[in-house]
Order: sequence, then C-alpha cells, then structure tokens
Amino acid sequence: MTKYAVARMNRRHPRFFTGRYTDHGPLPLAITTGQPGQARAYDDEAIARLVCSFLNSIAAVMTHGKPWAVLPLPEGRK
Repeated sequence: MTKYAVARMNRRHPRFFTGRYTDHGPLPLAITTGQPGQARAYDDEAIARLVCSFLNSIAAVMTHGKPWAVLPLPEGRK
C-alpha cells in the first residue's frame, strides 16, 4: 500500500511535514524534517491533499510561505 506525505522544497532540499505544529505566534507553523522516515505518513491520498490544502492556505497568509505538495513515500516505509 502506498503511503503519502506532505512536503515542500526549502532551497534544494525537500522538507516533510511531521504532523506537529508550533504554537509560537498567531498562526500555527508546521514542523518539518528532512528525513522521509520521520514524516507523517497518510494511507489515503485525499487526506494528505486536505492537509496540504490547509498548509497552503496558511502559506498564502504568510508572505514567505512556500507551496506544499503531496508526495508518495518510498514503498519500504511502514
């Protein structure tokens, strides 16, 4: 079964959403990791797209936000 993650590019490196947020400031900021093994995995692509839409709406409010995308994780990831 393919699992999905929500990620964005930071410079030339992908950053994966860990499933957690910081509570500093007026908006929740997503915590990211550079390791796909530590990323939050979603079984359903539609749920991953919903999370991606939420993160993109927050990025649209912030001027320095970068767009998020849904990526399939490697098959070996459990």
